[in-house]
Amino acid sequence: MEKLASSNGFHLPLFSLLLPFFAATNSIDDAASARITALPGQPMDASVSQYSGYVRISEKKKMFYWLVEASSDADSKPLLLWLSGGPGCSSIGWGAFQEIGPFQVLPNGELAKREISWNTEANLLFLDSPFGVGYSVRPALEQDGDNSTATDNYAFLNKWLEVFPKFKHRDFYLAGESYAGHYVPQLAQVIVNGNKGIARPIINLKGLLIGNPLLDPKSGDPGRWEFYWNHGLISDTTYENMKKFCSVGRASEGCSKAWREAGDNEMGPVNFFNVYARPCADNSIQDLLYRDWNGFCLEADTQKYLKRKDVQERFHVDTVYIPLNYTLCSEPQVKIRYTRSDREVSVLPVLKELIDTGLQIWIYSGTTDAAVPLQMTRRNIAALKLTVQEKWYPWYHRKLLAGWIERYEGLTLVAVMGSGHEVPMYRPSQALTMFKSFLSNAPMPKPPPAKSR
Repeated sequence: MEKLASSNGFHLPLFSLLLPFFAATNSIDDAASARITALPGQPMDASVSQYSGYVRISEKKKMFYWLVEASSDADSKPLLLWLSGGPGCSSIGWGAFQEIGPFQVLPNGELAKREISWNTEANLLFLDSPFGVGYSVRPALEQDGDNSTATDNYAFLNKWLEVFPKFKHRDFYLAGESYAGHYVPQLAQVIVNGNKGIARPIINLKGLLIGNPLLDPKSGDPGRWEFYWNHGLISDTTYENMKKFCSVGRASEGCSKAWREAGDNEMGPVNFFNVYARPCADNSIQDLLYRDWNGFCLEADTQKYLKRKDVQERFHVDTVYIPLNYTLCSEPQVKIRYTRSDREVSVLPVLKELIDTGLQIWIYSGTTDAAVPLQMTRRNIAALKLTVQEKWYPWYHRKLLAGWIERYEGLTLVAVMGSGHEVPMYRPSQALTMFKSFLSNAPMPKPPPAKSR
């Protein structure tokens, strides 16, 4: 089967063959049975219209979702599908509970109402994808990759809209971060191809919003090395060796040696997802990954909450297939194997194809992320050779510098100052301002006028 990352992508005849199979093997509950009155620990004053459950894709596969409706005017606001990256990280565990959803898990196992949630602007749909991730289940171990993930996500959307028909034809957006730099454009490509020749498509895709995305390692890697060196993470010698050897062959011995030197002897226990974040109290490597501004680690508390039986029951989880060692990001032994070669594939041809369709496409990047640095993303965009419509300028939030922006023909890049890999977690207020601008496709706020002396 042709790779999704090619410029041709999937074609409609393929899905005309697949969809009857999905229809024949699917069994879906109605929306009423998917409704959640309240989650364990949910504050009494934090009511939200929410639904969760499974959509069966095949006899062996069913995908788990959580729908959080907009806090006001839900029937008129758009629908946003959020996909977390990895590959293999739960959109419920990451995107919903740690970034843009209405609740945050407290250390005592209770939920707090998040002061800033994207459901003020849109209906939020979180999907655990691919299979084996989070609460999405299958009884058999199978190989996963970009093609199967895009195919399954498309099938999910079509079937999910039968359960929630009020969202048919609604303005629809795709969002995600990190490896969702693959998921989001590839799913968008499938949707666009499926909508060809349809005047009023059921999946009414309007745009994409991708944060710190993995798009093309080959053109972007020099930006990664630049970030390491500019932030003092590696020596001059290692930087020069990375430029010398890794630009020629990423699998070469010289490149591998440079990476080993950086990791073993130079970088130390730095938080790759936010190089300026402080560790949690116990100073473990696990806790170094994510630390919220108020002093406790969201990852550990969220994972503990989602492992609870009462939480899973309220979420309508099929506990038969959820392992006791449930994790927010599934490892290969936890029912997920992902084709490693897909991680090296460039998604730029897909992105260029989508730009040509006129879809609204925004990419945002936290400036303190070492996993997929801003410098890497800027090099990826440069490889697209797009015409600059509005050159790099600072944008402001509450009269303070919040980052920078550049608008290209068909694409907008937003840099968020001082944010790590998960921008909505590290800079929630700035991220919401960006999201509002994205939905209206309006430029970010420019600097206030200079005061005359």
